[in-house]
Amino acid sequence: MSQFRMHYPSDLDDMFAVSHRTLISMNDIRGFIDDLERKFQQNPRLRPKRGWFEPILDRNKPMPEGSYYPYKCVGASFVPSSDDDLEAPVIMIWHPEADWVNRYYQGTDPLITNSGTSKMASVIWDAKEDKDGVYPGIACIVDHRDTNIEHSYEQVVLMGLYYGRDGQCCPELVEWILGKGYSMFKESPCFYQGHSLVMNSQLPDDLQVGGNPMGIDIREKRRERVIAYLKRLLLAYGKNVFSFEFWAQVKTFALSYTNDGNERWKTIDYKNFRDDILLASACAFICRLCYPERKAYQIKGEEKEYVIQSVWLRGPDGVKYRGEERVLLHHG
Repeated sequence: MSQFRMHYPSDLDDMFAVSHRTLISMNDIRGFIDDLERKFQQNPRLRPKRGWFEPILDRNKPMPEGSYYPYKCVGASFVPSSDDDLEAPVIMIWHPEADWVNRYYQGTDPLITNSGTSKMASVIWDAKEDKDGVYPGIACIVDHRDTNIEHSYEQVVLMGLYYGRDGQCCPELVEWILGKGYSMFKESPCFYQGHSLVMNSQLPDDLQVGGNPMGIDIREKRRERVIAYLKRLLLAYGKNVFSFEFWAQVKTFALSYTNDGNERWKTIDYKNFRDDILLASACAFICRLCYPERKAYQIKGEEKEYVIQSVWLRGPDGVKYRGEERVLLHHG
């Protein structure tokens, strides 16, 4: 069927497949999509759920005047919407499982203004390993745009809290050039989650940039390196991505050439197609690679024990300082 579509295109996607080189072959892309359709028909409960995140506020901790919330945000809950609500910002694939450590990592392709056609995208990478090959993979996606850009920022921070632990966001890698406004929002008093932002010095060596304190710079040659990680994700874990929205962007993400003859991977038409989810997915995948020493594991109920200990924290300017943190101990 894939070969038939290539020779006799039935829609615009098939026509693009004939004239564009995609990250993986169109036959493989079609195969992943067809496999998803079969899985969802066999088990409708596997189909992702649309919805949004709502904050959990501690009303004993009022915030300064002008804060986004009047009280400290200490967590998030997921509110499902109807299946046909395509405007809902969240695509929920796998809810977080309780009592897991070092399992979830976030990547964000942010917006800096509410103009244009792009959306703010953020992705949760689930680093669990299993014998059945269902994991690792993408657990959740925020794909959102609003006239008030802070509403998009809110959904992304709340997703990090939803997949974090004990009121702390999971680690997050942000595209830094466009992400300064978002990072300041996340560091604001009602969240105070700046410590979860990944430093540039933590990235794989080929992605580090001198002078950039936080996040990842996706420009020029570094963009092509990031795309190489995206291709690695597709080849190794494509079968674990249960999102039609993700694969729709893969289909229209192709190789092009600049005026001086250099190769560049991008969406084939920014007026009609986007690549935000793809870049956010690459960032989430890279975020996991920033912590090679960490192994995802689950803690049994009787093994839980917490202590307050002195730890190094990081302020909004990237400077470390001493503070106290509630730390989970693991025995065995």
